[in-house]
Amino acid sequence: LGMGIDLGEDGIGSGTGDGNATLPAVGIGGTVTLGANMGIFLKGKFWDRSTIYVNYFSYRLTTGSVSGELSSFGLHYQFKLLPPINMAAGLIKWGGIDISTGIETSSTKINTQIKVDQTVTSGTATASYAGLADVGADISATSIPIEVTTNLRVVYALTLFGGLGFDYNSGTSKSIANITGPVTLGGTASGSGSASLDLGKADGPSTTSFRTIIGAQFNIAAIRLYMQKMAVIGGNDTQLSFGVRFAW
Repeated sequence: LGMGIDLGEDGIGSGTGDGNATLPAVGIGGTVTLGANMGIFLKGKFWDRSTIYVNYFSYRLTTGSVSGELSSFGLHYQFKLLPPINMAAGLIKWGGIDISTGIETSSTKINTQIKVDQTVTSGTATASYAGLADVGADISATSIPIEVTTNLRVVYALTLFGGLGFDYNSGTSKSIANITGPVTLGGTASGSGSASLDLGKADGPSTTSFRTIIGAQFNIAAIRLYMQKMAVIGGNDTQLSFGVRFAW
């Protein structure tokens, strides 16, 4: 079980050309992950070093004028490239080197409506607008990661881990920022009509990216409390994760 916070470089406003982003580039999500060592099912040293992980998350948000849907699915394979080594009479254990890959898909849709009531005066003429502004985002992404990680366990209770990751990314990202509604002319001008303005922008993720991985885990019997930070090298995107694992 885990929760992640993604701190991005750009907010929705930056996608519309507005430097003062109305919605900041902060995303929060959760996930449930199940993992199993393949040595349980298949015999041999190769399978003893192989672990499969499956993660899934889905959530529908409706609060006030804000609505949204978040979902993710992942399938990952991890291989123990170098085996663990016990040191200092077992008080310190180097966890070896793991290499992991797989596929991760995610989608996020969020939208809110803001009421806009504006009157503009030019000389003796006025123009009044009353309508709704739609603000939100529609994002879908697929990533194929490759990670090389290691860890060091100290006196069983604390495990420190870190590594490097590479991601091959594809997907679409669309910011939503549009206004549609009636316009009424007054003063020395008369008439009515409708107006619309779409400042939304479609884009995609960087095709490739490298990231660092660091974290710590507290071991209490079969319970593992962990926190992890991943940061894109040469960028401002950072992901913080917190969660609990159960191992047996």
